[in-house]
Amino acid sequence: VRSHTMSSTNDVDVVEPDETEAESAVAVEEVKMNDKDLVCKFCGSTILKAGVGSHTQREYDLPKMTQDKRRAETETDSVAEAWLVTDMFHFHNVGFTKTVDTTLKYLACADCDGGPVGWHHVSNTKEFFVAKDRVDHK
Repeated sequence: VRSHTMSSTNDVDVVEPDETEAESAVAVEEVKMNDKDLVCKFCGSTILKAGVGSHTQREYDLPKMTQDKRRAETETDSVAEAWLVTDMFHFHNVGFTKTVDTTLKYLACADCDGGPVGWHHVSNTKEFFVAKDRVDHK
């Protein structure tokens, strides 16, 4: 049931939406889905189909996709934007690493093992992140 406040100014009726309606309109505008398929930068395999992931600002340090073998420590890149996927079965072609530090799994291309392209905290079964700059959008 919608409720509106009506006011009259100079013989013109103005209909103003109630707060709940205005808030839900803003929430709908803020959700941006991936409008293109997300594909592996190395082999071009589709990782996620268009319209499945929602855009999120999420800073995270991921291991670099190519490592300098002469270094003992793992080099990382900070990523700031990601596509959030809420069901692991929505992926088209992704692999998960073994659990790292008892809480984390990395996402990689299932065809060529390129990655990591994203991450998943094992304690949250409804959040899988694909780093926006780690995949191509086609």
